[in-house]
Amino acid sequence: MTAMTTSALAAFSPEVRKFAAAQGVDDHLPAVLDMTRTTFPTSPFAVSLAADAEDEEDRYVLFEIDVAGLELAQLNAARQRWARELPRHCPSTHTINFRLGLV
Repeated sequence: MTAMTTSALAAFSPEVRKFAAAQGVDDHLPAVLDMTRTTFPTSPFAVSLAADAEDEEDRYVLFEIDVAGLELAQLNAARQRWARELPRHCPSTHTINFRLGLV
């Protein structure tokens, strides 16, 4: 893993960092984190390692956004922006390692 700032590392659990390193996306964690903060500036969120309910082998870094208080138009625009921006911060071959969850 390349050196990340202490504040960037603090946002990710050891489990997330280990998974990201194994998938070759650890260098992209800080950029995806910053992009998520910019895309949802007023929404609290958590980052965790998650797995598909039907296929536990399908694991990914989940950015789970609390969208309470967002209007539907704001929510849709932010969700679309996140999806559009992700490949700018991570190679498209690796974007599958990151997912957005809205609660």
